Amino acid sequence: MTNIWTRHAAPYTPKRKQTVRTRWVCRFHKGKPDDSLGNGNRNKNVRKAIGCPAKLTEIHDTLSDRRLYTIDGCHNHLMSDLDSTKINEGIQSWIETQLRQGFSPIAVMGAASGRGKDPSASQNLLDAGGRHLSTKYIINTAQRMNIQVSKPRHVPGKVPVENQAQEALEWLREHHEEWHSAYHETTYKGSPSPGLVFARKRTILTLRERGVLTLMDSTHNTNQGEW
Repeated sequence: MTNIWTRHAAPYTPKRKQTVRTRWVCRFHKGKPDDSLGNGNRNKNVRKAIGCPAKLTEIHDTLSDRRLYTIDGCHNHLMSDLDSTKINEGIQSWIETQLRQGFSPIAVMGAASGRGKDPSASQNLLDAGGRHLSTKYIINTAQRMNIQVSKPRHVPGKVPVENQAQEALEWLREHHEEWHSAYHETTYKGSPSPGLVFARKRTILTLRERGVLTLMDSTHNTNQGEW
């Protein structure tokens, strides 16, 4: 919604009513579309408003927590054109979550576009309004959040699996307040079989509260390092 509408005025509550009314206008709205854009020099392109007449009224019933939306007027442009104005809050929240988990901007962009993994991810990104999402935008978000990625994440197959495991174990130990982790080595078919075990403490607590759950999985002979 935030990449389509912008709030026209602060929400207000009518007298003796338990509702909050908010008015929104299209991001391409402008009272006078032919207004001068000024003669100053800028380092970025100025988006010329086209005077879209579409308006949205939101009525929030605070007692039932229900919201009623009414649209007045029709958009005079393609909805996909709005994707270039702003990355909506849903995508923005997902990006921030990925960055907080330690993924680099390049890795986040790759996951969003489904490079080499999920072929449907690229279409999902378009449907969510992320047509103009870029690595530069994600880098700027990381800088705004003051997140610094000290080391790029290794690409499996190019770095020895032992190095990858050691890096992961160090990260888990640095975040020991949130994660349980341990390194174990057993024997499989007469050869050493190392393993890295980790779990989020909050998840373990949830499982204990909900009862007994057994999950068994095996990755023997399914990865390059035979872990």
